[in-house]
Formats: sequence, structure tokens, C-alpha cells
Amino acid sequence: MTSAISFKRILISLGMLAFVGAIAWGATGAFFSDTETSTGNTFSAGDIDLQIDNESYVTSTSTGALVASPGNSWAMSNLTNQLFFSFTDVKPGDIGEDTISIHAGSNDAFACMAADLTATPENTLVDPETDAGDLGPANGDNGELQNFLNFSFWNDDGDNVYEVGETQITALTGPASTIFNGTWSQVGTTTVTAAGSTRFVAKAWCVGTLTPAPIAQDGIGDTLTNTNGPLVRGTGFTCSGTGNQNTAQTDGVVIDVSFYAEQARNNGQFTCASLPTFVGTSTGSTTPPNNPNEINQADLATTTAGAIAGNWFFYNDTNDTVMTIDQFSGTGGQNHMELVAGEEGAKMLLDTGVNPRYNIATGQFGDVLNTISSLKFRVYDATADSDTPFIQFNVDFATTTVGPGFQGRLTMQPGSGGNPALAAATWTTVDAMASTWRWSRFANGPDNIAATSDDNTWPDGNTTEYRSWASILAAFPAANILGSSFATGSFLGVRTGQPGPAAATNFVSSIEFDGTNYDFEI
Repeated sequence: MTSAISFKRILISLGMLAFVGAIAWGATGAFFSDTETSTGNTFSAGDIDLQIDNESYVTSTSTGALVASPGNSWAMSNLTNQLFFSFTDVKPGDIGEDTISIHAGSNDAFACMAADLTATPENTLVDPETDAGDLGPANGDNGELQNFLNFSFWNDDGDNVYEVGETQITALTGPASTIFNGTWSQVGTTTVTAAGSTRFVAKAWCVGTLTPAPIAQDGIGDTLTNTNGPLVRGTGFTCSGTGNQNTAQTDGVVIDVSFYAEQARNNGQFTCASLPTFVGTSTGSTTPPNNPNEINQADLATTTAGAIAGNWFFYNDTNDTVMTIDQFSGTGGQNHMELVAGEEGAKMLLDTGVNPRYNIATGQFGDVLNTISSLKFRVYDATADSDTPFIQFNVDFATTTVGPGFQGRLTMQPGSGGNPALAAATWTTVDAMASTWRWSRFANGPDNIAATSDDNTWPDGNTTEYRSWASILAAFPAANILGSSFATGSFLGVRTGQPGPAAATNFVSSIEFDGTNYDFEI
């Protein structure tokens, strides 16, 4: 009796990548087997009952730290539409780790694994690719991402950490371009997976150089509480994205991965190497999934009407207008999307005019401050000058001591008020809610008139110039971002310019607001 059913699911990201899990369990000869697929289960005669769970981690696109990836994790179950990998917007230096748990049924079984690189779409060709020597052609099956995407699979004890003494699967360790060739490898440190037991197969991936750095063995394995997992102890690998990898921009990778189990009883001659080469069949679409929170240059508003519609835009604080792209190029200014140091972002280079002040901003928020769960921004301070990019928003304190209408802005600036300074020419994620803030009208006080008795005070009478986020919430529990749209006064942005100096240059890669990351791309 022969049975073979496979699971294949493809998700490709234009400019980035998606990993695709494919599971196939079958039988040869007259041996019992079980098949798991994403669309159901087909049982041949016998009782090898396979179930799968997965626990996944990946580099955060907003903080650069390793975080859980719940969209690629699930509890023990039969497979329906789960994906082992579905990561978009990966960049050099990103690392990921996940561990598949293979739960054996009531029969001992051999367990094998193979993977096949089925497509390497070039997708589009952007300037950094061609400048790095990529000749294309665009939209062919000739991308380069697989040359920079490195993997290591190992037999784990279930804690998602590569530890001293754990065994790497040599045939599945190296660049995607060479290791995913359909060769079958044994899963586990012993030949046979015992009935009722669980095998753990872990894998780390890196866009760049993946180096083993095994963690001390704790001998515990999976605690089910994540107290000894990669968020606490690390993955056991390091990832370096240094070097010129621009030829891989916009490229994709498609990989089919297959696990195979065969009855062990009365089958002592079996080896994984005896299986025919696994040939994946997935091609998939090279069109990326639509991400409404990825802001491309073409998505930016360049008129007030567009800003009112809730879009992001460049904003000129000097004359309070929505900016067109590179509006002040005649006097040396630039405002557009551009790549720098491996990340795309909103570039702001100040012109030589009077008091230049540029923002990348939006008018879509009107939230009460104490309901906002997160507020972060990721910036690159390109020039060693007096200017430091800072986040700001129009505020309504919701108190009778000031207002109504525009009541100034709350601003949070790195390097001021005890906040850590930005490292020059380095991408840095700033947690604004863990920082101190200043009210733009503090010097004149609530009446906004200089040289009066309320100068150098906040609306509650506090005379501390820089206050923590918690202090502001305690003093003004109903405070909110002014308005609910750009038309009613809403404004939040990251600014370059104190005002000036001319030629000061900063980049903003993303702004995270209330748990949603708004990513600025070319």
C-alpha cells in the first residue's frame, strides 16, 4: 500500500521574502503511515497518528529585538492553514528561530526531513541593485536573496535554544542556495522516534552571516512557560548583516520543506538516504501581501486635501504647509524616501532658507493619551550637528487652565531633559513613552504671554520643564492628541530642525503608535 499527500503553502514578499512550510508523510511498501496536510488528514490503515506544533520568533521590524511571532506559532494540532514561515520586510541582520514539535503516535517510526529551493524571483530591479552589479532581468527567476539567507537546523530539546551538546543537521546548515536540494536527513539524535514521544527540530535563519554561539545546556527542555527560551537566553546564534547585499533587494525565495515518517517495526533496513530526492513544486506569486501600514513615497499626501484624508505627509513647520516631494531642492533641501545603512526611510535634509523645519507626519490620531499602548520612532541621525530628530504632537490638555483650541505641542527629544542622545549615523529605536517630555509653551506658561506670572509652568502649575509620560498622564488624565483629523488640528510627526541648521540630515524608518508600526519605504 502506498500513500502520499503533501502540504505546500507559498507566501512571497516583493522585496523581502517568505518562508514556506510543506509537510508530507507517506508510506512505502506495505508499511503503515500517516499523512498530515494543510487541508485535512488522510489515514491509511494503521495507527501512526502525527500532530504538529510550532513556536516561532523573529526580529521585530520596529525595535530590532527578538520577539515572539504568534502568526507562525500554534499548539499541537492537525495542520490546516498554518505557516511555519511568513515573514516580510526582512533586512540584513534580521534573525529568526522556530522549533517544530513532531508528536509520534502509537508506533515507532523513522523520521526524515528534506527541503527544496523551488524559486528565486528577481521581482523588480531598484537602483541599489543595479548599482551593486545586478543585471536582472526584472521579474525573472534569477534573484540573489538565497545567497545571503543562511540557515541552521538542529535537533533541539524543545526550548528553542541551540545549546552545548545539541546536534546540527549538517546537510541543512548553510546558505539557502546550496542546502535546499531535496536531500533527506534524519530527524533526531536516534534513528527511531519512539511511540508516544516528541521530536523537536529547530532552525535558525539569518539575512547575513549566521554563526553558532551555543548557550550552556540547562538540561530542562521545554518548560511550556518560556522561562528558558530565546527571549530570556538568546537563540544560540549570532547574525551579522554587514557587507554589501544590495543585489538581493526586492528578491524573493520559495522553499518547500517536507517531513517523512515510516513505520520502524519489521523495517530495519530503512534509512532516510534511501528515499528519492524530494522535489518541491511550489512557485507561487511574487506579488507581496498588501500592508496598509507600509508607507511608500507614492502613498504620501502632497496637498492639504490629501492630509485631511488621513495620509502621511512631509510637513513644513516654518509656514505650516503640507510639502511636495523635494519642495526646496532649489535651496539644497530634500524630503523623500531613501535607503541608508540598510534601511529605507523618510529623508529630511534641511535647505538654506530661513528657519527650515521638516516633519514626516500624519493627522489621523486623536487618542486620549492614557489609552495609547506604545509610542516609538526609529531614526538615523546622519550629520554631526546641533540638530536631533524628535517626536511631537498637538496636545489638548482637557483642562480649563489652558485653551480651548491649539494648546501647543508635547515634544520628546533625544539628548535633552535627561533623555539618552542618539548615536551618530546609527539606526536607533527611541521609546518615547519611556522618556521625558517638554511642553512647547512652557516658557510663556498657560497664558502663552511672555513675562507674566505663569511663565515656566505647565497648565497644572508644575515648574519642572521636562516631565515623564507617567507624570503627564497623572496630571492630565483626560489629555488627548488635539482633534481627530488634520482638519480639526490633529498632528503627530518626527521633526528635523530646531529650526536649522542648513544641511542637517535625518532619516525616519518607522513610527509605532498604539501597537501599530507605520513603516516608511521607497
